[in-house]
Order: sequence, then C-alpha cells, then structure tokens
Amino acid sequence: KLKIEPKQILDFISKLSVDDATISIIQKQYLENLIFIDNYSDERFHMQLSQIYLDTIFDALPPSTPYIDPKTDTTFIGQIRRKFLNLLDISNSLNLQLILVRIKDSKLFDERICLHGKLGQHEESLSIIIIQMNDIQRAEEYCFKYKNTNEKINPFCKLI
Repeated sequence: KLKIEPKQILDFISKLSVDDATISIIQKQYLENLIFIDNYSDERFHMQLSQIYLDTIFDALPPSTPYIDPKTDTTFIGQIRRKFLNLLDISNSLNLQLILVRIKDSKLFDERICLHGKLGQHEESLSIIIIQMNDIQRAEEYCFKYKNTNEKINPFCKLI
C-alpha cells in the first residue's frame, strides 16, 4: 500500500495552479478529514487548520463587528466558528496559548472561553462571560461544567 505523508499532500495542494482562496478551501477540507476522520494528532496540522479557520473568520468579520453567538449564527462564518470550536474542544494537539494570543482582543468570546477553560484559567473565562457578555446563566452553566473537575473554580462559582 502506497502511503503519502500529509505534509507532502499539503505541499502538493499549495502548488496547485489555482487562486489562494481555492487552495485554502482544499487545504481546509483535507485537514478536516485528516483530523476529524482519521484522528491524526500531529500539532502542525491541528495548528494549520486552526489558522485557516481564524484567517477565514477574521477576513470576514471586521474588528468592529459586535458579538455574534456561533450557536445561532446561520451564516458561513457561524459554520466555520462552530467547526473551530469543535477543534478547540476535541484537540489535545493545539498550542492553546498561541491561539489565545491571536484572538485575545477579538469578539470571539466563545472561543476565548473555551481556550481559557482548557488552560484552567477559569477566572478569565468567567470574566468574559460575566463582564463582556453579561450572561449570568452561562456563568452558572460554566461553573456546573467545571465544578467536579477543578477545585480552583469553586470560589468563583460560589459568588454567582
């Protein structure tokens, strides 16, 4: 059986004689298959897919865009954000700090909450939920989600 390394496939895709947008779409589809179907865990490919998602999101949403809930957003960007959130949720092969640096000042609240939660930075997650989103119910849900997994969150949750 002939086995071609994913990097070789991605290099081949990047050299196709098509526009950059088409290359990005093909790379995204290949990486999604590699990660979500084949369960490939190489950090390079998880990070590359996360960067494609973020490039797509930031190209479409100017910084002045107000918060949009990705769960109810029916646009193409809502779909990309849900895929990105799924990647953040399931992947153990991402450089979370690097992604957080890229989105730290954005209105991607759900993504920031997910990253801070995975990093154990619950105070930051709750700050986004309570101060920036003004969503006490979501703060309660967040506390319930993490209450049995991390003792550090309990003092914050008692305040809600």
